[in-house]
Amino acid sequence: MATRLIGLSALALTVAAQAVPQILVYTKAAGYYHESIPTASDAIRQIGSRTGLFNATVSDDETLFTRDGLSPFSLIAFLSNSDQVLTDDGETALTDWLSTTGGSLVGLHAGSACLFEDQAFGTALGSWFDYHPDLQNVTFTKLVDHPTVAMFPDRYTYLEEAHHFRSDPRAVNCTVLLSFDESLIDDPRAGTRPYYQGSPPPIAWYREGQSVDLTNGTGGASAPRMTGRTFMTSLGHTTEFWQDDLNLQHIEAGLRWALQDFASSNSSTSSPSSESPASTTPSTAGSASTASTASTSTPASASASPSSTSGAVGVSFGPARTPLLLLALVTLCCLV
Repeated sequence: MATRLIGLSALALTVAAQAVPQILVYTKAAGYYHESIPTASDAIRQIGSRTGLFNATVSDDETLFTRDGLSPFSLIAFLSNSDQVLTDDGETALTDWLSTTGGSLVGLHAGSACLFEDQAFGTALGSWFDYHPDLQNVTFTKLVDHPTVAMFPDRYTYLEEAHHFRSDPRAVNCTVLLSFDESLIDDPRAGTRPYYQGSPPPIAWYREGQSVDLTNGTGGASAPRMTGRTFMTSLGHTTEFWQDDLNLQHIEAGLRWALQDFASSNSSTSSPSSESPASTTPSTAGSASTASTASTSTPASASASPSSTSGAVGVSFGPARTPLLLLALVTLCCLV
């Protein structure tokens, strides 16, 4: 009996370790490189380790984009990328992952500023980046109530880039979360671009898990379809953004929501954890707020080697089901 109990306990611990979702944070930049990438990467790692929400592999290695290379991941986040960051085979592997695994896709800051010829990527993420005016104080407006923006006031000002996009994410069933006040932006190129991004202009959006045609209607009945969730926020240009507690709550909430089972309600009241009280608004100068909880350790390099993901291979337990599974195993151990 003792041997069986030890074995079952070991099994429970193994399942607990394996059930933590693995996420890939992809940071490759083929053009412009954001100096905030190392700090952003470190902040995302810290969110995962502090909350136990996920294990993050941060990498700029495009050779990860194969069927086997992507199979451990429940979520792929594109972080501040630029231009052609995947080979043709890599794009195919990403489309295959999106259409066969039920995984979620996240874009962070300039995560949409890449793969401009990849229809599946643009449809899955919601749109592609077009341009932004100079860095300046932007007045953002919250359009809907959603866990990913619950930490923000309805209207606030922050030093950021006001991104414009090549299409309207609402056209591929995304719901826009944040916009900005165009009347307060110094933008000499306003109205001169050949793209229509919809109104009000999108800054952050989401799409609930549903069957999305990744060819956007051009692939016929055999078109690959995405069933995972999408979360995109174009906030995050500066290093200071990734050191500000309120903004990090936004990032954590986005990752947390994207990792939830697709059957979960959008109106979940689950809120991002915080080690200190949040400020009521982000700092308008773009510097870290007094409530910042960012680590003072040296940020990891964006080109660091991927962390081990072997523990997640072959495991498909959803985050919402994991507690029930563990409870059943513990109960079984007690009965034995």
